[in-house]
Amino acid sequence: MSGSKPHQSVRCDGPTVRGDMSGAISSEPLINAIHKWGTGLLFAVYVVGMIYMCFVPFDFQWTARDPDAALFGLQIHTFNTPDILANIGAYVPLGGFAFLLFRRSGKGRVKSGLIVLMGAGLLSYTVEYSQQFVVSRVSSWVDTTSNLLGAMLGMVLVGVWEGTLRRAYHALRRSVQASPWSALAKMAVCAVLLVQLRPYDVVVDPIHTAYALRHADLGPLAVWRGMDAEVAREVDAGRRSDMLDLERQRVGWEYCLDRLADVAAYAVVAAIVSIAIIVGSGGGRWRAYRRAGFACVSLACMVTIVRIFLMSHGLDTAQFFCGVLGWPLGCLAAHLTCRNRGEADGPGAVWACGRWPIAVGICVVMVVLAYELVPFDFGALRLSSSYVIWLPFEGHFHSKPNDAVYDISGKLLRYAFLGACLMLFMRRARWRLKRQLRWMLGTVMSVAVLVQICHLSSPTRYTDITTLILAGIGATIGAVGFRWLIDYHAYLSIRATDDLLTARLIHGDSYDKNQAMGPRLSRTGASPTDRVESGSPR
Repeated sequence: MSGSKPHQSVRCDGPTVRGDMSGAISSEPLINAIHKWGTGLLFAVYVVGMIYMCFVPFDFQWTARDPDAALFGLQIHTFNTPDILANIGAYVPLGGFAFLLFRRSGKGRVKSGLIVLMGAGLLSYTVEYSQQFVVSRVSSWVDTTSNLLGAMLGMVLVGVWEGTLRRAYHALRRSVQASPWSALAKMAVCAVLLVQLRPYDVVVDPIHTAYALRHADLGPLAVWRGMDAEVAREVDAGRRSDMLDLERQRVGWEYCLDRLADVAAYAVVAAIVSIAIIVGSGGGRWRAYRRAGFACVSLACMVTIVRIFLMSHGLDTAQFFCGVLGWPLGCLAAHLTCRNRGEADGPGAVWACGRWPIAVGICVVMVVLAYELVPFDFGALRLSSSYVIWLPFEGHFHSKPNDAVYDISGKLLRYAFLGACLMLFMRRARWRLKRQLRWMLGTVMSVAVLVQICHLSSPTRYTDITTLILAGIGATIGAVGFRWLIDYHAYLSIRATDDLLTARLIHGDSYDKNQAMGPRLSRTGASPTDRVESGSPR
């Protein structure tokens, strides 16, 4: 195939063929490894996060409680339906992920199921046995059996729907290949749902939920009006410093930043949906903007409704208004992009024009700095070591599990976006991936260190080593994920060729000889001399 890379698709106005079946999607070994072991990495991250949350708030005592009232180290106490359902739900993804991994490695259904059940049972028993040394936790056989039931449920669901999941994966791959903007729009909607609904603490209490809805404030500023009382309760509980006024300012700033980030997220969804319709399907602009509005508003309504059943959120109609505000902003961004670009082959083509990378990068840096520096209460420099937290994650030792998940995931997301933006600039330098990652990580860590130094002069902040760790992890995930997305799109992209021999091999006698004589240049790099007349093959 003249001028084409061996791993690229080839299109000659007919069926698409794949030239390389080795599974390599990039010239970088790290990206190929991420692509091959991505499911396993997600599984490992989920297991580590779940174990971490099982021991929050880390109030350990090194003497087991009530050893005589335990059976094999675990207690048998009364049933608690919300706890049982929560334990089942936590292990459903674990069982599904593990079963999927063993099935991909070639093991049979029965063998995979037995390994999953044994592993889930051992993990659950180990965690529950260790929880007897945590003051705020109760080691229970009910939790262990609930976890095992959840793992079994996840395994069964994946086993039953295995064929459907495989077909859905191939359908998604074909959609990425045929219309990358449409696939990116679906990914953006799923990402907004995952981010907005964290920490996924579902309330399984219809009576409590109905009572909360009956007395809820339906105004978009309900959370803002109740902020002072909430901050006062957290100060009294010892979860915040006793500087009430400064804490109110900080929470107010963070609330405003959260709403701006929500508007930006819905604007991104609207922009991608609009571009997908305008560029991908050739639809009209106003039709695209109407559909983008429907996507944004319906997504905001879904988030608002689901949040009613989450303990960390509750009813907050501000999400709906953020979706409404993000709609016109996203349509404006799509209009400017399509007007300047004309047409785009894929998501990576947008960044080739205009000053979008610079504008987005500046906005991300400003948002990260604002989150880390509010309420900008700088004063005298405090050089005492009592204001520095050297033990990683010590700041979450006395917090609630939901708050710890929200705080950790928020920092990871912010620095992941920062790492992705820096990788966007590095791509223009055309350096090798290792060099790009070194420069990106050095820049992010420098910013994080400077921010932590500024915390030494802020009475409401602590200089925390945990933030540096999360900054490095989040930036690396964002940078590698961005590079994987670009390389995977290039791997799946369809390339056209005017090479006569390749076309005859694909189509045989049905090949149109006039196509080989056309003035169109090959996208695979074939030169005009590669076009020969029909009937005179090479």
